[in-house]
Amino acid sequence: MKKRLIFRAEANITIGRGHLSRCLAIADMLENDFEILFVFCVENKSYIDSLNIPYRFETILSDTSFFDLVNQEDIVWLDGYIFDENFKKNLRSRIFKLIETNDLPYKVENVDLLFNHTPGLNEDQFDIVDSEVKLYLGLNYVLLRSAFLEKAKNYQESKTGSGIFVCFGGADTFDLGLRFVKGLLARNFQDPIYWISNKSKEVLLELSANVDVIWGLNQYEMIKHMSKSKILLIPASVLSFEAIALRKPFYSGYFVQNQELNAKGLLKNMLAEGCKNLNTHKDFEEICDDLLNFYFNELKQHEIVSNQKKFIDGNSSLRLREIIKSL
Repeated sequence: MKKRLIFRAEANITIGRGHLSRCLAIADMLENDFEILFVFCVENKSYIDSLNIPYRFETILSDTSFFDLVNQEDIVWLDGYIFDENFKKNLRSRIFKLIETNDLPYKVENVDLLFNHTPGLNEDQFDIVDSEVKLYLGLNYVLLRSAFLEKAKNYQESKTGSGIFVCFGGADTFDLGLRFVKGLLARNFQDPIYWISNKSKEVLLELSANVDVIWGLNQYEMIKHMSKSKILLIPASVLSFEAIALRKPFYSGYFVQNQELNAKGLLKNMLAEGCKNLNTHKDFEEICDDLLNFYFNELKQHEIVSNQKKFIDGNSSLRLREIIKSL
C-alpha cells in the first residue's frame, strides 16, 4: 500500500499560485510512488476549483482540522510562509516525516527535510537547530514542472524568436506587467509583446495591437510562448528557473523579499540580465531602457544562455524521487 503524501499550501488572488505550482510539480514527480492529497483553507476553495488541479484535495477550517486529518504514516510537505514553528512542531509529532520548501535561509528546527533551490545558497547560511534535518540546496533540486525538466535535458540555444514574453504571475500586486508593457509601448517598441495577465478589458483596450494578452496557460502553452519570444521579462521566482531550463535569455529582478536572494544568485552566476528591485518608481525609466538595450544585445543574450547550460540538467526529479522514496 502506498504511503500518503499530503501537500499543505495555499493559492488565491492575493498571493497567486506560485506555492501551489511548486507543489504540483513535486506531485507530478512522485505520483507513481505515493497517494497524493492536497489540503487548502476553505476560503480559497473557489479559486482552487477554477484551476482544475489534477489531484484530489480537501479543505479545512483551521489547523486543528488539519491535525485531525493526518496520521502517523503520512508524509506532509509544506510550502508557504503561513506556517509558524508551533504549527510545525505540533504537526511533526503527529506524522511520519515533515518536509518543507522555503526560499529563504532561516532557523531550521521543526522539519525533517528542507528543499531550497535558490542558486548559490549553502548550509552555512542557515541556523540549523536540529542536527537530524537534511538540507537539499541549489538548482540540482530545482522543483519544476515535468515539461520544463524534459526540455532541460536536451534543449539547445534557439537563434530564432521575436518579441518579449512578460509575466509577473496571477497576483501581480504592483501591476509590474502593465507598467512594463506601457513602458515598452512608450518607447515605440514594435515587436510582439506576449503578456501573461488576467487584467480587465478596460485596461486592455488601452494597449497596442502588438500586445497579445494571454491567460490560463498550461505548462506546454507556457513553453510555446516563452520559446517563440526573443527574450523574457520575468521575476526572480520559479519562472526564472523555467527560463534556464529552456535556455532562454531573460531580464529579471525582484519585488518581494523571497525573490531577492534568487536575483542575487542569478546575477552572481550570470544567468540573467537586470536582477534589480523592479518595484521602484525612481529607477523604472532606467530599467525600461536597460531592458530594451538587452533586447537588441544578441551577444549578451548568447553569453547568458551559454552560462545557463551549466545549470538545471533536467534530472532533479530523479534525485528527489530517490530522496523521498528512501525515507
